[in-house]
Amino acid sequence: MRIVITGTTSGIGASLALHYAREGVTLGLIGRRQERLEEVAERCTEQGAIAFPGAIDVCDAETMQEYARQFVQEAGGIDLVIANAGIGAPDDLASGDAASHARLFEVNVLGVLHTLLPFVPTMMQQRQGQLVAISSIAGFRVLPGSTTYAATKIAVRARSEE
Repeated sequence: MRIVITGTTSGIGASLALHYAREGVTLGLIGRRQERLEEVAERCTEQGAIAFPGAIDVCDAETMQEYARQFVQEAGGIDLVIANAGIGAPDDLASGDAASHARLFEVNVLGVLHTLLPFVPTMMQQRQGQLVAISSIAGFRVLPGSTTYAATKIAVRARSEE
């Protein structure tokens, strides 16, 4: 099995990496924090997996494309991609500045696209593969003070329904 997971330096991403780590599995581990990424990669290797860590920000489309190309070449294909990386922040309406809102969209929506889309051509050629985008209950239920975060998760959910 050949799997790529983003956001593997903590939380759900690290747990997924460790869950899948075993003999016969090649794991592409993507996260921004180099030290934590190396720790997770080491633990996955100890469990028998082959790990390809990449200290990458999912907002960097070009680097994500290159990582996907290299992973597919080294692993001989791709079976599963899990776009897990994401951030949360309360709405910052009082500032009058859209920067924090834009950053949520950049990471939570564009980051998902930068993660999944580079693998689609290979999956189409292979005629198999799965794409997973981790969302949130906020994609179904908007909570006060988190409307922008919810909007990003609704976008991920909608994009994944095709």
